[in-house]
Amino acid sequence: MKRTIRAFSLLLGVILIINLMAVTGLAEVKDQLKIGLHSDESTLTPYSYVTGSPGHDLMNLVYDCLFQLDENNVPQPLLVKEYTLSEDKLVYTFKLHENVTWHDGTPFTAEDVKFTYDYIMKYPKSRFTRPSKAIEKIEVVDKYTLKFALSSVQPYFLIQPIADLPIMPKHIWDGIDKPDEASEKIGTGPYMLEEYIPGQFYKFKANDNYFMGIVTVKELILPIIKDTTSLFTALKAKDIDAVTNGLPPELVKIFDGAKSIKLDKGPGYSTTLLQFNNEAAPLNIKEFRKAIALAIDKENIIDTVLLGYGTPGSNGFLHPSSSGFNPNLPEHVQNLDEAKAILDNLNFKDLDNDGYREDDKGEKIELDLLVYANNPLRIRIAELIQSWSKEIGVKINLKAMDMNTVDSLVWPGFDVSKGRDYDMSMWGWSPSIQIFPARLVELYHSSTDKGTLNIGAYSNPEFDAEADKLDEEFEPEARQEILNKMQKVVSEDYPFIPLYYPEIVFAYNQEAYDGWTFIAGKGIINKLSFVSVEDKEEKAAEVKEEEKKEEPAKEEKSEKEEKDTPAPQETTETQASYSWVIIVLIIAVVAFFFRKKGSKE
Repeated sequence: MKRTIRAFSLLLGVILIINLMAVTGLAEVKDQLKIGLHSDESTLTPYSYVTGSPGHDLMNLVYDCLFQLDENNVPQPLLVKEYTLSEDKLVYTFKLHENVTWHDGTPFTAEDVKFTYDYIMKYPKSRFTRPSKAIEKIEVVDKYTLKFALSSVQPYFLIQPIADLPIMPKHIWDGIDKPDEASEKIGTGPYMLEEYIPGQFYKFKANDNYFMGIVTVKELILPIIKDTTSLFTALKAKDIDAVTNGLPPELVKIFDGAKSIKLDKGPGYSTTLLQFNNEAAPLNIKEFRKAIALAIDKENIIDTVLLGYGTPGSNGFLHPSSSGFNPNLPEHVQNLDEAKAILDNLNFKDLDNDGYREDDKGEKIELDLLVYANNPLRIRIAELIQSWSKEIGVKINLKAMDMNTVDSLVWPGFDVSKGRDYDMSMWGWSPSIQIFPARLVELYHSSTDKGTLNIGAYSNPEFDAEADKLDEEFEPEARQEILNKMQKVVSEDYPFIPLYYPEIVFAYNQEAYDGWTFIAGKGIINKLSFVSVEDKEEKAAEVKEEEKKEEPAKEEKSEKEEKDTPAPQETTETQASYSWVIIVLIIAVVAFFFRKKGSKE
């Protein structure tokens, strides 16, 4: 009899737990996840992380921005609860969430936001400072309200800097006057950086008080595995559960058939390119750069190296699916004969019959091509470029070096004003450059103030003039016309050669975790993958309800707002359905036990 009661009680408890989960919509929370990291991204402060991917996404696990790009790269309010824009489009008023705290428990306020924007102007950081220069004044209206007054209209203001610049705690950073050396790790984000050992691993701990909802993995361990083969071998062996970079093309079919491994695919917005130093002879000659470009077969790179998983790069830089893409640019086609004719016209000829040309002064043309030693894909592409260049009589020496060495030669201190010391380099820009078309200004403008990503020292007054117009234009059609002209100019100048945009394929162990969110052009390693959408919506509803209690005098919703608001009865009906199912099950179980007991008696 006691055994029967215990069994019945256990069953009843399980049913009630299932009912509770169904009604509340709680997401499954994992204890730990191991994610292989392909590069060391430094301390992940807004000043010391490596500027590309995945550094920015990892930093955003610790910090929050005012807005967050969703899976379609549309900016959505995050730390901001609601906002308005003035009729002249020059003043944004941001109302912040009032229930946010920093990881150390200190309340987050409007003063932190103003401090952050003031700080990056005082201590410039290339990625954040330039897009923030349009801010003429920031006024703290009250503890949770700010006004941003702009000097000119900024169509992409909510993308950059608003959805890009992480907000820093004033009480921590106010006394730091050497931000590049800082290692502070206090944010408002879903994770706290609990431990970082350079060259070895990162350890993140979930922020249980995250204001936007429940964090779905309690602990993230990111071992740093720079060798690509070792990285994906570890994934296949289930030593790690996911990786921070996409699968190399040659491994896609292998992992596609692997047990428990799931693939998530989509177009990539990162750009792999052949970067020229436009100051170094003879690369300072536009026609010579064009000859190198014409020697390259982009389709061959896609077919043989990427095994079809990619799109040829546009000489105007922007991805064909970008909102700012110029569709009227001619497609790139390899033409060795035209390349040779260009070099002949420059009077660059093979005087000693060794297969390589000398310049018009009789000196051998010999260029060094830098490439990351830990990137076999880029090394293979560099070898192809070397081979094609040989066919037109240009000698290229490959130099495979560690990432930090290459970066220090191409982009010293990540500051273009510090110069450069290279001929050519295999290079790449992260997806964020494609998401924001106006960042063409940063890539190509000759001013070090505006061209903060112009690592090749490219200069063209025509481009600069169009770029300066873009800063003053708000109307979409007029802006697109300017963007088209900018792309046309650079496509004819060849300051660097965009080679391809990869199709990104992320592999992960679905048995370990299957809650990933794929952001278009970027992949699965992002903040959205670790905060349940359902829980976020429920949390927001709870916060809104609390705010209603505190502010009972709020205005009623307009008719349109009422129509746009999801009907709450749908959720209620769903919950009621679950409840009735459970009640019926409980009654059935009770009847079964009593019937069984009666038969025994």
